[in-house]
Amino acid sequence: MQRLMGTFLLYLLIIGTLPGKRVVSGEKENIASGKPTTLTSNQTSELAIDGDPNTYALSQVASKPTWRVDLERVYLVDAVSITNRPDCCPEKLNGAEIHIGSANSGNPRCAVVSAVPPGETYTYSCHGMEGRFVTVFIPGEGKQLALAEVQVFGKPADNLALSGEATQSSIHHTQGGEAQAPHFSHDGNRANTDPALCAGTDWESSPWWRLDLGEKHRVSTVTIFSRAGRQTDPITGGQICVGSSLDNNGNNNARQDRVVLAW
Repeated sequence: MQRLMGTFLLYLLIIGTLPGKRVVSGEKENIASGKPTTLTSNQTSELAIDGDPNTYALSQVASKPTWRVDLERVYLVDAVSITNRPDCCPEKLNGAEIHIGSANSGNPRCAVVSAVPPGETYTYSCHGMEGRFVTVFIPGEGKQLALAEVQVFGKPADNLALSGEATQSSIHHTQGGEAQAPHFSHDGNRANTDPALCAGTDWESSPWWRLDLGEKHRVSTVTIFSRAGRQTDPITGGQICVGSSLDNNGNNNARQDRVVLAW
């Protein structure tokens, strides 16, 4: 049996729904306001979130011109409102697509924009789609994207891991004697580079780390952050299992994914 080094995690983020809690779209805080934006071949991207519908972000004529806002954390997005440019050419926005997710590309689509009159605002329901990035682009060649305002409504996704209780198959000690205890992987500290502040097991067969959420939750995403500064990581290839069984230390629960870290 292959001997694997235990998990050296910087932080674990488990996104899900708390019992009895539902996202309500009635709260109208624009979570895109003041967030970083980008726009294909132009530097006016911030005009789409400046609160002034008389100004607009405008791309150059390009293939698949794209505007994106980084919400800087994962949200459950209820709706996205798009305001078309007020002066002319409203048809140029026709066919624009709104995508939401946490990947740099290929995120799921919320809606397709069509026939928004000049200066008008249309709102598209996204039904709690989860993601950090909201992207608006027009597919095809020779397109130009203009956005007077983009408003995003939603709530931060709950990190269920913060209130959980962790355990692991063994506890590794650093050369300085510090214990790499399991709680370090869900303590909310994502910025450290000190291995003494990361969870880690000894070198052993089939090491595991487990988090008890305290009660049943509907888990939508598990995010693993490796320790900053590492170029390789022994958790690559590890398995993520979610369920309510403690058989085989919880490893018999349904496997959701295999860990692949991007550097």
